[in-house]
Amino acid sequence: MPPARAPRRTWRRTGAPPRRPRPRAWTPGCGAIAPAPARRCGTQAPSGPARGARTAGPRSAAGRDRRRRPGPPGSARGGSATPSGCFTLCGFSTASTQLLPPTAVTLQHRHPHLAVRLVQADPAECFELLEMGEADLALVMVTTTSPPLGDARFDQQLLVDDPLDLVVPVNHPLTSRERVTLADAAREQWIVSRPESAYHQLTVAACVTAEFTPNLVHQADEWETGAAMVSQELGVTLVPRRGRLSPEWSVTRIRLSGEPVPARRIVAATRRGASNHPVVAEALEIVRARCEILYSDPTGGTASPPQTTNPPQTTNHSEGEIST
Repeated sequence: MPPARAPRRTWRRTGAPPRRPRPRAWTPGCGAIAPAPARRCGTQAPSGPARGARTAGPRSAAGRDRRRRPGPPGSARGGSATPSGCFTLCGFSTASTQLLPPTAVTLQHRHPHLAVRLVQADPAECFELLEMGEADLALVMVTTTSPPLGDARFDQQLLVDDPLDLVVPVNHPLTSRERVTLADAAREQWIVSRPESAYHQLTVAACVTAEFTPNLVHQADEWETGAAMVSQELGVTLVPRRGRLSPEWSVTRIRLSGEPVPARRIVAATRRGASNHPVVAEALEIVRARCEILYSDPTGGTASPPQTTNPPQTTNHSEGEIST
């Protein structure tokens, strides 16, 4: 005679509903596992340290390239001449204004199946995005807190040195000189961005190199705000050569002389080994060509006469942020 079966434990007896087993074939969707930037692009997150241009699959094109024989030049994946997926460029304010947009347009024109995404970020955040695999190429200015060029996590390539101009009130005594060095402004009150910003570090480092400690009085996080303060004779400030100012403000922009000429160093950074990926290399080539156009000033920013930003009957300049 078979043994009696134990009574079933029901919801009423245990006080809890019975468990329903999860179907074995269930897997979360792409949007459930991909980080926010990847969800916005409609692709999955990268699985390797060198993502490059991503395809619809979970592994990056650059990751597959390490396991396959490389495809033809300009292809994002071995065996295919059509790059696809999401390719992310990031950079500080000036790069995001003058370098990255033309690069994105050129890449999308050449590769219609490639979704190019732009992110404006400060230098420290750009390196974080690279390290996390959320960006493929970053344009950053070198600061005192930047990773060293020999950092094993990144490949860094010098793009250009952008000279810094001294911005003073329109009737300032320095405007009458033929040659002005940064040390000539050592006794001035200075207008800089917030202490945690990259441009604050850049200004202080330039002044220390010129052998003086700047008297930091006012803070402004935008070029226009700083120029407005200068026009009211509240102090002086430094603006990169590519940082444009509105003609609304009565200020004079002086190209500095001396050795070395104060400048911000702009580099292109990728994860280690990713710079050889075809799409990354193509983007770098476009950025370099754009830099040659923007920085083709034959004077190199030395021994140049003062330039008035707001001369009579003349309009000039526009744009920018100090906190790059």
